[in-house]
Amino acid sequence: MSALNRILNEIDQLAAETKEHILAQAQQTAAEITAQSAQECHALEQQMQQQAQLLYTEAQQRAQSSNRLARRRALLQARNEVIDDVIAQAKDQIITMPQEDYFELLFHLFEQNAQPLDGVLHIGAADFDAMPPGFVARLQQVQPDHSLALAEQNPAGHGFVIEYGNVLYNCMIDAIFQAQWQALRDKIHEVLQ
Repeated sequence: MSALNRILNEIDQLAAETKEHILAQAQQTAAEITAQSAQECHALEQQMQQQAQLLYTEAQQRAQSSNRLARRRALLQARNEVIDDVIAQAKDQIITMPQEDYFELLFHLFEQNAQPLDGVLHIGAADFDAMPPGFVARLQQVQPDHSLALAEQNPAGHGFVIEYGNVLYNCMIDAIFQAQWQALRDKIHEVLQ
């Protein structure tokens, strides 16, 4: 039996050595897998932190851009309101100026638009009753060789319209401001800059 015991001892010893070898390899493989997993986790964590930082930076830039745009819009709206108010005040100043000065302004406006043709004058209803005596006769002297008739029907508002056949020269205060609206806005905008 001693030969059998020796064989069994050798088998036990070989099994123990194999077991230790397999355990050592398994522990080494487990350590390598753990180290590799730790590296991958660390790399993934860094990548996620970079992506999160990038997303945060992009969101912050969008918010700042949106803020700047909102401020620009608010400033533009405020400027537009100021400009519209200035234009309305200028128009009101013309309409409410002393009667003598106002009709002198209308006379110069007529001088600028009168044509060497026979015409019909439509005085604005707001100015018709306030028209000084001899005003139409004075206007007639601008083009003395051509007639200027006073229309029976007059447009609402301040100012006048000169009719030369099919051609109308609209010198109503509202129409003048409307026609010059953009140019006035541009000039006021330059002053506000």
